[in-house]
Amino acid sequence: MGKWSADRLAATSGFVFVALSVAAFAVVPSPPSLGSPTAKTAAYYVEHHRGGLVQAVLFGLAVIAFLWFVGSVTAVLREAGEARLATVALGGGIAAAGLSLLGTTIEAALFERVALESPSLVNGLHVVAVTASTLIGLAAATLAFATAIAVWRSRALPAWYAIASAVGGVIFLFGGGALTFSGFYSPEGAYTAIGTIVFLLWVLITTVELVRHLGRSAEAPGPVAA
Repeated sequence: MGKWSADRLAATSGFVFVALSVAAFAVVPSPPSLGSPTAKTAAYYVEHHRGGLVQAVLFGLAVIAFLWFVGSVTAVLREAGEARLATVALGGGIAAAGLSLLGTTIEAALFERVALESPSLVNGLHVVAVTASTLIGLAAATLAFATAIAVWRSRALPAWYAIASAVGGVIFLFGGGALTFSGFYSPEGAYTAIGTIVFLLWVLITTVELVRHLGRSAEAPGPVAA
């Protein structure tokens, strides 16, 4: 496959994840704020039934791409001699994917039938879904911190990338605790939105650096036969 080895192509899954995530967010408008009247929240899920199910499928596909991306990250870290940190990064990625699937599953159930048949359950389940999505920040911080430390130690990727990942990890860590009732530092506040954007940007930057790294590795000359 020339310069575009299977590993290098697999690393582009980060681009796929970002594209699917953006598309999923765009399918339906944001739900009513937490604490809205039950009737208003239930009406939202009933009105956007079809779009909500499409969104759930897109998020599910995004999780698949994300796990592929995490696999590429951890493979590079492991090959750089950072096996323990690669394992920690993998655990963080899997935890983030699990929380995302939990939130998506609950939202899909609300769009599918719960809002129509059991509207009294809507607000409670909506809060659970939003909380699960918020806690993704803690798992994302684990992934970013482990990657930052491994890169800094091994220099598998540029030093500036390790610093950027550490900064991103701090943002994700605080985002995972954004559980105040309302305002800037809440699940629906501006900080959470900023954290989501920063995470997508981190995945994009990481994907670019992975593709470059794997391209250089493919071009490196092999050992000379005696």
